[in-house]
Amino acid sequence: MKNKLFHRVGMVYGLIFTIVLLGIHISLTQYFHTQSPSFVDKSFAEIQSAFQTLDERILVVLFTAFAAFMFMDYGVALYFTKRMTHMVEAANRMAAGNFSRQFFNRSNDEVGDLAAAFNHIADQVRDRIEEDSVGRSRLEAVLLSMFEGLLVVDGHGGILLMNQSLRDVLQIQEDPIGKRPLAVIRNIEVQDLITQAQKLEQGVLSREITLLLPDEKIMLVHAAPVNRAGSNEGQVLVFHDITDLRRLERVRKEFVTNVSHELRTPLASIKGYTETLLEGALEDQAHAKEFLKIIYADSERLAKLVDDLLSLSRIEAGKLGLEFKEVLLEPLVDAAFAGLAFQAREKKVQLKKEIPPQLKVCMDESSIMQVLMNLVENAVKYNREGGSVKVSARRIENSIVVDVVDTGIGIPEEDQPRIFERFYRVDKARSRDLGGTGLGLSIVKHIVLAHKGTVSLRSEQDKGSTFSFTLPQVIS
Repeated sequence: MKNKLFHRVGMVYGLIFTIVLLGIHISLTQYFHTQSPSFVDKSFAEIQSAFQTLDERILVVLFTAFAAFMFMDYGVALYFTKRMTHMVEAANRMAAGNFSRQFFNRSNDEVGDLAAAFNHIADQVRDRIEEDSVGRSRLEAVLLSMFEGLLVVDGHGGILLMNQSLRDVLQIQEDPIGKRPLAVIRNIEVQDLITQAQKLEQGVLSREITLLLPDEKIMLVHAAPVNRAGSNEGQVLVFHDITDLRRLERVRKEFVTNVSHELRTPLASIKGYTETLLEGALEDQAHAKEFLKIIYADSERLAKLVDDLLSLSRIEAGKLGLEFKEVLLEPLVDAAFAGLAFQAREKKVQLKKEIPPQLKVCMDESSIMQVLMNLVENAVKYNREGGSVKVSARRIENSIVVDVVDTGIGIPEEDQPRIFERFYRVDKARSRDLGGTGLGLSIVKHIVLAHKGTVSLRSEQDKGSTFSFTLPQVIS
């Protein structure tokens, strides 16, 4: 690199030095020019006086040169100080994060080159900071928008980041940043998992944790350490909400258990009576006929159970194939009453209806017929001898509400929330004796939901029950 500034300063000082020498030369020339040719003839005193005058002139020239040098030094120092001050101010602004103003210097010297290099470095730092900021923003956006809950803890155990998904699941309103996880989540298992992850050099720890506040949640938590240069700088925890998964697994297990139990009972009965007949009871006409009636009833029960299972499976899979159209409701109620007239006469139950004659409902006719049959059949089965079943309908805003009211034994309050679950029975022994499968009300619920309606129950024990379902007039 060329020493441009050194050359300029050297040229200025050389010019001043040349001016000084030229001044001394001019002074001596003028002095000797003013003297007479007989200078040698002068007395010693005159010569001494002449040299004194010469010294005075030289001192004046040297003093002038010294003043010029001092002025030059001050100007150079002021010039460089001002430029360096500007650079320091620009550096302080950039250190504070302000890159909008840089150091501008158009001089073609080392200071100008330094300013250009300084500005280039500043541009590079600004670009790197912007890249890091964009990358950090993208990373935070990804982390904060994750469906899974995310918790990042620093090396001292304080929370660095908790995404919105985790805050929503745990219903955390206050700012958790800087707090310890135990103070925010209030679960010792989470804190214990973080403590174990601190001791882990690599790998992932996983644990199922049950959080009881605000609602019971089952979370699968993965914890991994953040190691850098051999030191643990924090932990990352990912929370997966598996509450619904565990609930579905429990429902599936219960379903398999219930189906197995429901199938085992009639099959055992059929097998037992068949073996009895084969062992010789077939010769006893009276008992043989009774045994065959039992076998036939159990086979009917098995067939109905299989049909209900297939219907429920199709409904839940969305393969019911509903065909919506406006249908008069009263003929459907009449058809349901006709199909259950024999059972009603046996129990001396009176069937009543209060349906407006021209009331039309947008529905799938066959599936709503199944709903009415299930509800009216249950109302007859679990009714008192000499009781009644009334089906009524009314219009509320944009929906039709159908009520099936009986005067039967009623349903205990503690059983009412689960009455629409599959295979749930209030009185299991009595339900089986009456030929129920435990799936009828579950089918009712799913069919009504497929019509975008609602189903509900009001019941008092020993006074009767009212099953209601709503159907919107227009299915969008």
